[in-house]
Amino acid sequence: MTATGTGPDRPVQSRRIRVAVDIGGTFTDLECLDEDTGAILSHKVPTTPEDPSIGQLDAITSAASRHGFTLDDITLLICGTTIATNAVLTRDLPVAALITTAGFEDVLEIGRHARRDVYWASPRGTHCARRTSPSLRRQGAHKRRRHRSDGTRHGRS
Repeated sequence: MTATGTGPDRPVQSRRIRVAVDIGGTFTDLECLDEDTGAILSHKVPTTPEDPSIGQLDAITSAASRHGFTLDDITLLICGTTIATNAVLTRDLPVAALITTAGFEDVLEIGRHARRDVYWASPRGTHCARRTSPSLRRQGAHKRRRHRSDGTRHGRS
């Protein structure tokens, strides 16, 4: 294998590069670890909100070009994003509704994973905070019966 412009008699050294990508709301950050030298290489490109994968691929290919490795040299690719977290924190989300069977309206408040006793009003050892906004709870629809996905009633009529 030879690199473009190096001539047929100059083989390219294969490198082992680990890549970690963080797709944020404004920038896509990339950290690369050269497994052979221990060098850490950083790179940043603008995030592409219409399709974050475009910014991710742009970050990887431009970092490869800038730091002299190929996509074949990548031995590990880790990708994380804060896009969903930022949308929740800034409440920049589309309108949504929670439809539950009557009697199960508090399913989000129960938070079974963080409670030792699901029926205890205040979880011991944790700070009890309302998990869902009151407006979300009021917007929820509560059906008296369960229904199948085609709209027919489940169980006795």
